[in-house]
Amino acid sequence: MQKLLFIFTTVLFFQLLPTKAQTYFVPTAPGTTLLYKNYDSKGKPVKVDKKDDWQTQTVEKTEKSGDTTIVYIAVDGAAFQTADAKSNAMIESIKKLKFKITKDSVYFSIDPFFAAMGNMVSGASGGQAEMNVKSKLKGPVFPVNLKPGDKLDDFISGYIEYSTSAAGMNFSFTSVTTEKDRIIEGEENVTTPAGTFKCYKYRHTSTFEMKGSMMNQKQTTKNITWMNPEVGIVKSENYNDKGKLESRQVLEKIEKK
Repeated sequence: MQKLLFIFTTVLFFQLLPTKAQTYFVPTAPGTTLLYKNYDSKGKPVKVDKKDDWQTQTVEKTEKSGDTTIVYIAVDGAAFQTADAKSNAMIESIKKLKFKITKDSVYFSIDPFFAAMGNMVSGASGGQAEMNVKSKLKGPVFPVNLKPGDKLDDFISGYIEYSTSAAGMNFSFTSVTTEKDRIIEGEENVTTPAGTFKCYKYRHTSTFEMKGSMMNQKQTTKNITWMNPEVGIVKSENYNDKGKLESRQVLEKIEKK
């Protein structure tokens, strides 16, 4: 569950950034594919089933109507190709992303993810599971007129309540993901195998908390992401709560059809 939510929120946060020039920090040209690879703290490729971990984001289509832009993106990657992932309805549901961008706000569609989660839980419990899901994503995630030095408001990026009962036993949990200490530190040129890009350097802290009948856990990560207005994420680094680098994601290639 925690790993699924991490994938979900990672894709969400780092793509929602409009600016006054109406660039969204997410590609909008249909057929554009961004290829990323993941590395550990020592710079070695992360492995999934003994193969290098990778992720792609492909723009399927873009729709515009007045001041509103809707971008549909398909996500794939090594983590989605395992046998367990292919049979998991929740994972399949987050491979299709939808962004609705207005002149002053950005919205992200999460309904398929929660619907798939509810169906899976209900099926596993013989139809006896009751699931209550609430989303508290506050928009806009970023201001339209972004600039270096901006300190951004905290927001709740994910809120889930779940409860079920079977054979006279009750089980429930609540999970909350919060983004805080958010700041645009400046602009930097970043070079990766995909090229050299002028980026905003965005720093923030993610806190994931899960509390329930039989669990109580909390995880904090500190993140730095370099984002280009036309491309999106160019590089990101994740640190533990003690400031030690744990992983890095790098844009390796851009393909356009």
